[in-house]
Amino acid sequence: MPMACSASLAASSDVEARTDGLFGFSGPLRVPGVDARLLDPRSTWRDPSAYDTNARERAQRFADNFAARVGDVDAHVRAAGPRG
Repeated sequence: MPMACSASLAASSDVEARTDGLFGFSGPLRVPGVDARLLDPRSTWRDPSAYDTNARERAQRFADNFAARVGDVDAHVRAAGPRG
């Protein structure tokens, strides 16, 4: 399922969702016909600690690039980025 469809489902008030603590996106916990393990990016990695390390590094690179290029955007735009 494309990420946009997944995010759209998660936004629905009658769909149970999880919010990623680092990146802030929401995704559904269940989608008919989709293995629930595929809906949690961390669970798709053989080594969950490697996922955690990689996610933190990506979030930091995003934050660094964002700050270097768009340091004067509105606070709500900055808040939408990773929390890393």
